[in-house]
This record gives sequence, structure tokens and C-alpha cells, in this order.
Amino acid sequence: SAGSAPAPGTGRSGAWAGLVVDGGDGLVAVDPDATPDALVYENPDALPRIRWASAGAACTSPTDCASAMDGLPADTVLMAPDDLAATPLDGAAAEIEVLEDGDVAQRVQVAAQGAGVLVIADAVQDGWRALVDGERADLLTVDGAVRGVAVPAGEHEVELRYVPPGRSVLAPVAALAALAWLTAA
Repeated sequence: SAGSAPAPGTGRSGAWAGLVVDGGDGLVAVDPDATPDALVYENPDALPRIRWASAGAACTSPTDCASAMDGLPADTVLMAPDDLAATPLDGAAAEIEVLEDGDVAQRVQVAAQGAGVLVIADAVQDGWRALVDGERADLLTVDGAVRGVAVPAGEHEVELRYVPPGRSVLAPVAALAALAWLTAA
């Protein structure tokens, strides 16, 4: 692949060429003619971004989890041993329907024949909150670095929302400041 951006590792601009070698990892180039300045790859064997897991296995570190992901069945979630012991996993299937999938919110309808974990393959970050049927639920770190929510058997709506850290404190502080300013005037 050639380009006119700075050559990797040199900091100098100008033409450069690179070689992409098949790493045997199953990645497939996506329409190379559509993006002449870049190559985009996809993994056709990747697990779905939002999926149901009814079975679990323990992993003790992100590196351990990454190694265990290779060949992991789609219905299996990797969790820290304590989380795995505390999370009911009945081995039963579920149907999921994604109702909303935005940058700061996801809503998923779950019809579960048994207890399991709804996995959302987005990075765990401060500020995310989980609700199951409108009630606060624990947000789990699963598969080494992504979000999961334990869901009991039955019909449920799972909602994840991002609330920027500090936002819950900011509104009352702003209201007090406005009140102080108004009374001082």
C-alpha cells in the first residue's frame, strides 16, 4: 500500500510503501478499491457485538481472557472467578432484539428461557449504568474488557446509559450557584 502521509516511524512526509502479509488470522480486506488510501479489514468470524451468553468460563486477567476467546462458543462468556460464581447461568437460550443502539444508550429486549448474561462488546468505562426492567443492575466486566449484564429468565428490557462522571453533582451545584447569584442581586 502506498500513500503520501508521513512514512511510519520516520516523521517525514512523502511517498512510502508498506506490505501487508497474510497473518492467517482470518481477516478479510473490505472492498480495497473503495478506500484507495487505506485498507480496512473485517473478521467474518467475530462474535456479534450484542449477544446472549448462557454459559460461562473463568479468566483471571485481560491477557488470559484474550487467549481464551479463540474458539469460544458464542453462548459462553468469560468472567472473573468471583463474578462467575455469583452470576446465574442456566445454559438456556434467549431471543434478543436490539431496540436502540446509540453512542450513549443501548436498549435490548430479552426473552430468556433461563438466566444468563447480555454481552455488549463495548469497552467498560466509568459512567455507564445498567437497568433491567427499570431497576438498577450491576454492570459486569466480561470477556476481559467489555460490558455485561446478568438477566434472569423471562421477558426483560435491558437498558445501558452513559452518564458522564460528575453530572449527578453538577446540576445541584449549578442550581445553588444560580440561587446565590439571584439572591445577591
